[in-house]
Amino acid sequence: MQRWTSKLVIGLTLLVCLTYSAPPKGKLYPVDEASQDASFLEFRKKIVEAIRNRDKDYILSILDPDIKNSFGGDGGIEEFKSLWKLDKPESELWNELLVVLTLGGAFGEYLGETSFEAPYVSARWPDEYDAYEYMAIVGETVSVRLEPSLTATVIDTLSYDIVKRVYVLCSVMGEIKADGHTWMLIITPDGKAGFVSQKYLRSATDYRAYFRKTDGKWFMACFIAGD
Repeated sequence: MQRWTSKLVIGLTLLVCLTYSAPPKGKLYPVDEASQDASFLEFRKKIVEAIRNRDKDYILSILDPDIKNSFGGDGGIEEFKSLWKLDKPESELWNELLVVLTLGGAFGEYLGETSFEAPYVSARWPDEYDAYEYMAIVGETVSVRLEPSLTATVIDTLSYDIVKRVYVLCSVMGEIKADGHTWMLIITPDGKAGFVSQKYLRSATDYRAYFRKTDGKWFMACFIAGD
């Protein structure tokens, strides 16, 4: 993280307040429809258990042969293995997939077939919000702080609100890491600019998974980020 003085951070934050308009007020509440299908609910439990046990063999066994891994690649299991490097203990798949699965989801369609999409943020993202400009608060009474620090003044608290993401200041300041958190600058529905810990923010373009049932068995058909 680049080092910035408190006065500079506050000054730039106030400038953002004058530059950016407040987003339309809206909320995105958690949804989890998994219990509507007992077979999927059990399937998801097994995936979570495999993640916690770092059971790469199980994960590979539930991949659709044509799993989509990106918007530019050919897809498939070998590409998935190459992308996520499951032979390495530090593979980022474990954390990414666990977060996706613990944030609920909803049933819908994927390639014309009934599927389950996780997390709920992408599955239920409202069309009127540009997914690149806005993010969802994934928690209750989440603190918005004047500076990127756990000791900074709390200027607002949000619960499942949709907020505007500020790119310009964050790109100027670099990656904002402090107090064991990565911080992002956002504009609240009331037009306040402040910092929120990244773990309480989710974009509809972040990683999401699609699962579909083939011949009575569930498979992960897509695990992708972007748009």
